[in-house]
Formats: sequence, structure tokens, C-alpha cells
Amino acid sequence: MISIALRSIIAHRSRTLLSIISIAIGVASVFLFVSLINGINKASTEATAKQNPLNQIIVRPRLDKTGLVSFLTKSEKGRLTDQTIEDIKKINGIKNIYPEIQFGNFASIEVKLAGIGVLTDSMIFGVPYEFIKEEIPSESTWKTSEEPYPAILPRKILELYNLSVASPQGLPLLSEKDLIGKEMIFYPRYSTFFGSGENDKSEEVMLKVLGFSDKASLLGPTLSIEALKTLNKIYAPSGNNSYTELFVETYDQNRTTQIAQEIENLGLSTQYFTKDMKEVQAKISYLSMGLALISFIIIALAAITIISTFLSQIAERKKELGLLRAIGSTRKQIKLLIMYEAAIIGFIGSILGILAGILAAIGFDKYVTVQLKNTILLPDTLFQITPSIIITVLAFGVCLSIITSSIPANIASKIDPITALK
Repeated sequence: MISIALRSIIAHRSRTLLSIISIAIGVASVFLFVSLINGINKASTEATAKQNPLNQIIVRPRLDKTGLVSFLTKSEKGRLTDQTIEDIKKINGIKNIYPEIQFGNFASIEVKLAGIGVLTDSMIFGVPYEFIKEEIPSESTWKTSEEPYPAILPRKILELYNLSVASPQGLPLLSEKDLIGKEMIFYPRYSTFFGSGENDKSEEVMLKVLGFSDKASLLGPTLSIEALKTLNKIYAPSGNNSYTELFVETYDQNRTTQIAQEIENLGLSTQYFTKDMKEVQAKISYLSMGLALISFIIIALAAITIISTFLSQIAERKKELGLLRAIGSTRKQIKLLIMYEAAIIGFIGSILGILAGILAAIGFDKYVTVQLKNTILLPDTLFQITPSIIITVLAFGVCLSIITSSIPANIASKIDPITALK
């Protein structure tokens, strides 16, 4: 029966080719969408893990107690203080606590990018060396008390500039190397947004970009905590003495969720990897449903094409099938014959579809890499192709062909040999 199926496939080349193309398109689309979702999921997990390690908890004040911007009020109620740190240290499993402080005035930063001066309001943050030591050449470099004060910037800020400013305006794209060593002017008593009669642009503090970090706040440059305490003492002595955030490091990453719950019981807000991943995966699930719907439509069209192709073949092969019945083939054998043909066509179409999907993924990756070469968070590949995905999609293509051919196969098995041979 397999031999007959192969000869039949060769004899009806045009219709066979149409079926193979239909299956290849359906399989290629499923392969691309599955590997794309897999790639997005992996890239999102890695990006979230980079910013929030498995054993790290970000602790913030409850917004309903402090308001959105921490320095808008000087009240210590509901804030992160030294007493808060002592309370958290009492929780079993805490390894380190790294506090982050904030400059106490409305201030602004001026910097020249691609020959254009940019002046914008900015928050300034301070963290201890131990928290970002992977990004800093040495402790002495970070803790300097002389201008220009070393500062680190968030990697995300480069991506925002390249995508939202440089590309639309035709400005040159920037990389980390372009900005390291760049000096910025910090105006501690001047604000473009919250301007008032007390605005004073005469006082300047020089900052120097020392590096980039995923741990740095997106709202502005990050200095050493010692430098910012000095600047607060000089320019914002009346500001509050609380912390903006606490970065809590645990001994055991498996207890992070439990420890975060105990911190929340103290009336604080927490953010950690597991919580972030739930939000990321919820968003990815919407994308998955959209791609699944597109895949379903393509698969449905491929299935209809396969059914119509086999129905046409059966109509043309009535005499052949009637002859097989006349010389002793059973209805089950006729049905299996059609399904064997479908399985062979499905296997060939699936292999071609997977190869087309791999080539399309490689081509799309190269295109995206060239277009977004300065995007900081661009993963190595948008498509995560694994052996399990290849095997699963291959099996799916063969099964799709067999299932869709069952209707024509059932019709073929009911052909009356006497009628067919007239």
C-alpha cells in the first residue's frame, strides 16, 4: 500500500505540490510563531532577571502613604528610614540591604548629545558601591569626593533615546562607549518644570558618566550615596532623610517570595522577580493568543486546501480505486492508502515548512539586528528554536495532514467497484 501511495504521489505531481505548499505554509507559520513566543518569553525572563535577581527584593514605601514623588513632602510617616532597615534585618534570611537616597530639590541636568544641548529636569539618586560594584572599575573611583562626581546611567535610557529621539529626528545613534566619560552639568537649584522665583541656574555641579547599569533608576543619574549626601547637605539641607528604595538581598532565592510577604506585613510595598514575571507572562499570554489566532486561520486554510485537493484526486482516481476494490482491497485498505499518501505529503511539507521557518527566522533576526543595532535590550535572537519545537511542529504537520485527509479517505473507501469501473 505504501508503494502504491508513493507511485500515486508521483503520478499526480501538480496536486501533490499544491498540498505540500499548503502544509509547508501552515507549518512554517506555526513554527515561527511558537519559536517567537519562546524567544520573547526567554528574552523577557532574562531582562527581568538581570534587573531583579532571583534573590533580590525591591522595597518601596506604600504609595497611598507617601504619594508618587518622595520629595514632595517632608513628613517621615510611611517612609523608608534607618528604623525600617533595622525592622527588615530582623526577618530571617536577609543577607544585605542596600539603601537608595534621592536629591532633595527639584533639579535639572544639561548635556550635549550629537552637538545639541539638552536641558531637562532630572532626579538624582545615590547608592552604595557594593550595590553596583560589577559596573564600576574600582571603589575609589566611585567614592571620590571631588568634581566631576562619577555617575552611572540606566541602560534603558540609551534605548529610549535611540528609538524615540535619534531615529525619528535623523540624529546619530549612540552606544555606551559614546557616552562613557561624557560630562553633564547638574543644576541643584534650577528646574525647567517646577520653575519659580527661587530658580537659580548660577550654581553648577559637574557629573561624569562612569558607566551604565540595569540597576540604575530610569528617572535620572545615580551617584555614590556619599556624594549625594554631601550635595543634599549643601543644596537641600531641609529635605527629608528617608530612603527612596531599599534593595534587599536574601541568602536563599527559594525564600524570596516568603521574605517579601513578611516585608509587606510591615506595611511596605515589594517588587521581586516572581511578581514581575507573573505580570510579564500575563502580557505575553495576550500576544500568544493573538499569534495563535493567526496560526489557526492559516492552518484552517491549509486544511481546507488539503481536503479539496484529495477530494479532487479521488474524483479523478475512481477507476483506479474501483480496480483496487475489485481485485480484493478492503475498504480499510483504501482508506489507509489515502492516509498513507497524506502522511508522506505531510512529512515532506513539514520538513520544507520547518526549513523555511528557520531561514525566515535567521533573515528576520539579521534585519532587526541591523535596524536596532544600538538598542540596549535587544536579545541575541528573537526566535528560540529548540529540538523539541522542531520535533513537535514536524509531528503536528504530519498529524494535520492525516486528520484532514480522513474525510476524503472515508469517501474513497465507500466507492462501489462496479460503478467505478463502468
